[in-house]
Amino acid sequence: MAIEKIVLKALDSEVSAYAESMKRIVKEEAHVKTGALRDSISIEKKGECEYLVGVDAGKLKSDPRNIGGIDYSVPYHDGHRAYKIVAKKAKALRWVGKDGRVHYAKSVQIPASTGDPFIERAVKRRPRLGG
Repeated sequence: MAIEKIVLKALDSEVSAYAESMKRIVKEEAHVKTGALRDSISIEKKGECEYLVGVDAGKLKSDPRNIGGIDYSVPYHDGHRAYKIVAKKAKALRWVGKDGRVHYAKSVQIPASTGDPFIERAVKRRPRLGG
């Protein structure tokens, strides 16, 4: 039984290092408009020698740079249809444009996006197991 624990500990250490490598690669592939998505990428230990690398939705939602406070990782990754945002609780939407000026509108049309499959790119770059 002792040898089994030694082997599992060594394997877990190896898999943990691999997960850290994947986390680094996924972060490199993610966009950095505000950095919220990139900073929400984390590792979750699921079990012995089992790790999950991906976007932590709770961390993304609570990030102060994520103004809407939503998990936008799936539509960002997979793409989305065009849609309209309408002011509900206020008379108008308010945002600061790229020009640094404040803009107002009753509604805004968000164009369709084909997505940014950063996870697929990261998987293609993954290191080989066993060196």
